[in-house]
Amino acid sequence: MRWKWTPVLAGAFSVLVVSYALRYGYGVVAPPMALDLALTNEQVGSIVTSYFVAYAVFTPLAGFLADKFGFKRTVALFTAVMGVGSALMSTSTSFEQCIAFFFIVGVGAAAAWAPMATLARRLIPSRKRGLALGVIDSGSSVGYMISSFLAPPLIASFGWRSHWTVWSLASLAVAASSLLVLPSLRVRVLPSLQAPKSISFWLIALSYMMFGVTLWVPLAFLSKFGLSEVGLDYWAASLLGVAVAAASIPGKLLLSHLSDVAGRSCVLLFSLALIGLSQLLCALAPSPALLFLYAAMFGLGYGGCVPLYGVLASDFSERAGTVLGLWTVFFSIGSMASPKAAGFLADLTGGFKVPFLFGFSAALTSMLLLALASRALSGKTLRLK
Repeated sequence: MRWKWTPVLAGAFSVLVVSYALRYGYGVVAPPMALDLALTNEQVGSIVTSYFVAYAVFTPLAGFLADKFGFKRTVALFTAVMGVGSALMSTSTSFEQCIAFFFIVGVGAAAAWAPMATLARRLIPSRKRGLALGVIDSGSSVGYMISSFLAPPLIASFGWRSHWTVWSLASLAVAASSLLVLPSLRVRVLPSLQAPKSISFWLIALSYMMFGVTLWVPLAFLSKFGLSEVGLDYWAASLLGVAVAAASIPGKLLLSHLSDVAGRSCVLLFSLALIGLSQLLCALAPSPALLFLYAAMFGLGYGGCVPLYGVLASDFSERAGTVLGLWTVFFSIGSMASPKAAGFLADLTGGFKVPFLFGFSAALTSMLLLALASRALSGKTLRLK
């Protein structure tokens, strides 16, 4: 990658920092917020669902707008909306307000990922796209890590509302800076979109949906699981998020780079296997020490998966933002269903063993669908280098 693109990659990286600090930081701030507002596990999951309803609806629009009207304007506008939603979250006094305000955060977050496929397609050669998107997507891990470190002392000193205020200000600052460093990358004549005619397109979309299902069981409830069933205190339970985020960084950088050499499918299958195995172990062999190992295993697998779905979109079509936007609708469906379903199962069974087994089965299903897509393509796209 050329050094002249460093400011661009840094700008895209910072967008993901604030976006994913808000998305994944929710799992860390949820326990004190739920206690203060008297929320059930199912309601905690439903708030995440509202985020992903918005994310599902607006991500295709964000991808299209980035292709049609320009990357810079689209990302800056949506990031500002995300900051407004976070500011409103800091004022929440009821379950209904949390639903409405986190929905707005989800609208703003819609431009944090799908347009990145446009960036990769237009600026980065195919042989370097895995690494480039891995570098950009490392921002999500850094955001998750910072929010997990920052949340406990911030909440202890100023209350859970301060978490939303801090990240609101950060989002608005990043939105303004995006106008200075990000390129426009407008596609002046949009080519026709042939990808949906391919069976592999739909198999990958369904795999991405099941990835959303398996991903959000630990992201929504791992800290609460450590707090309520494994015997960790709040600070130690919050550090589980740090373990996930820290392990995901080598996953994003090393595994995504490996996919440029070894092919997308085998690296994605390995990453999904790590996610599934970590949840199976949480269900069958929980302990305070081992829980951090399982969190790191989950983080490594998650880190390998996320950028590679973006790379697949870049490999698929010139209209990469639109393709990833369409796939992200499926991811969002899985992500919006998963926390609510897992929370319901936890309330129903009185624990998190069954929800983690549910996440394990979703990971296996995602692997099967991806393997079928690889077979349908005879390795042509999934092994593109």
